[in-house]
Amino acid sequence: MAITVLIADDHHAVRDGLHAAFSAVPEVEVLGVAADGREAMRLTHELRPDVLILDLHMPVVSGLEALRLLTATLPTVCVIAYSGKAWLRREALALGASAFISKDAPFRDLLQAIRAGARAKKAASTPENAGALLRRTLESHLTTS
Repeated sequence: MAITVLIADDHHAVRDGLHAAFSAVPEVEVLGVAADGREAMRLTHELRPDVLILDLHMPVVSGLEALRLLTATLPTVCVIAYSGKAWLRREALALGASAFISKDAPFRDLLQAIRAGARAKKAASTPENAGALLRRTLESHLTTS
């Protein structure tokens, strides 16, 4: 069964590049793309992806605000904060991101986070436990790789 992903980034080249990279990964299915925080929230609620890759600096509704609202309303969705601004890492994790991946990191790091997040989501038995379980799994996985 494929890991379903939604890509949210205000840069067209980033959205297209990630979509193209994921098309070469058989276990990942991109459900859609969003160009701003409002669209990311709407599509996440509508499509219910396993993983949302969320740029933190976007127009209309910021990625940080979208993250705050999404983790409050859809705690079982694995949200991976994806940003070139490393100083946002702590805030993103505090707001409920399951992981923070720098845009400077290799694609394999993002792919590892997606796989770990999807595994944790499937293992989560209740919505109350899902967010904490996702964060623990991703932190454990990313610090050991």
